[in-house]
Amino acid sequence: MYFEDHHTKTAKHYHTSIEILIPVLGKLKLFITDKELIIPQGSLYIINSQEIHGMHHTEDTDIYKGYALQINYDFIKKYYPAIDNYQFIQPNHKIKEKILLDIFKIIAAYDHSNQFQRIEIESYILHLLYTLLSNTLDKKTNLNLQTLYDKRIIRMTQYIDLHYNEDLSIDNIAHTLIYLQDIYHVILKVI
Repeated sequence: MYFEDHHTKTAKHYHTSIEILIPVLGKLKLFITDKELIIPQGSLYIINSQEIHGMHHTEDTDIYKGYALQINYDFIKKYYPAIDNYQFIQPNHKIKEKILLDIFKIIAAYDHSNQFQRIEIESYILHLLYTLLSNTLDKKTNLNLQTLYDKRIIRMTQYIDLHYNEDLSIDNIAHTLIYLQDIYHVILKVI
């Protein structure tokens, strides 16, 4: 990621992949769910699956350069099927160093093209996944529920992803989401 003016921003969005942000030059301002955080140069931040987030560099940073590594949700689930019940917490200093070492090995492997490059990259990604799972995994609790607004955005984008080849007028999407929300409330009352 590279920002060289204060008008360039990454709009709020979400994805099922986890994302690791690594500022290399300058500081990154991260908007995540209902928080605003500053991620300093040389550090990292883990964004969990389906966390709504956006970012841009801080006002006192003229030029920002950093990496954003996304690890596909299905890839994680393949190696750890119980991932739906867990989230990643922010690592301590010692674990951050291990994660950064793995990420910089991945970056270096991209720069050294050879016939075994893909195997090398995947081995580093698997080691990174091992480090994350064994050191930063935390059981999800009800205290970590997303806001109602975030849940609506996620339901809406999931609906669009599933029905992209159909008529997706705003009225059609709104009607479907209201219908799904009504069903959800009925189920809660029954339970």
